[in-house]
Amino acid sequence: MTVPSRKTSLPLLASVKYGPEYLVEKAADGCVLSRGAVPEAIRVASLAEAANTPFMLQHVGGNLTLAFLAHEASVFRMATVDHVNCCHIWKDDVTVERLPVFGGRVRVPEGPGLGVALDRDKLTHYAAAPRPKRDRFLARMRYRNGLSVYMRFPEDPYQTSFAGYGKDGVDRQLPGTGPMYRKPVVTDFWDETGSPEFERIWALTASGAYWTEGGAPSSR
Repeated sequence: MTVPSRKTSLPLLASVKYGPEYLVEKAADGCVLSRGAVPEAIRVASLAEAANTPFMLQHVGGNLTLAFLAHEASVFRMATVDHVNCCHIWKDDVTVERLPVFGGRVRVPEGPGLGVALDRDKLTHYAAAPRPKRDRFLARMRYRNGLSVYMRFPEDPYQTSFAGYGKDGVDRQLPGTGPMYRKPVVTDFWDETGSPEFERIWALTASGAYWTEGGAPSSR
């Protein structure tokens, strides 16, 4: 059976997981590098320039992060797709100044360092502020074929070694394809604390993810 090819006139951006290779193969019109370290950004920028294809950077944070993003994007010739930062959605920040947006752009700061100054009083205030307490909940992935996966969310997804999760908080040994688009899976947060079923599953996830597949419980 031959599957007909499909084409679209809309530009396609690929995730950086596959994006750089897609650029070389002309399988995408650009790629997205989200929270990538500087060496990874340099690699993507080099491939994008070789393929003469644009890419975008995503570093979500405050004005310090935006200042870094502006410096980084300014030295990559093909970093021309609108970048993502979200710094203007916060009520307050720990910098003295805020980088204004003009016509969808920010000027690269020219001062010492990143070009923005820390407000030391605010930094001290927010460093000592009490952290919100998170109630217990489970991340739950339910597939159409009957597979259900339950896992606790690590408090520090960037540094945790809890229960074998990776540095980004994702357990690489889980069955199924994981939570992603166009997959037969529903992902949600389950927080029915106190209910018998929730408490049972919560106990089973104490040492890692737990799943049931075709009536056969399993855990790692």
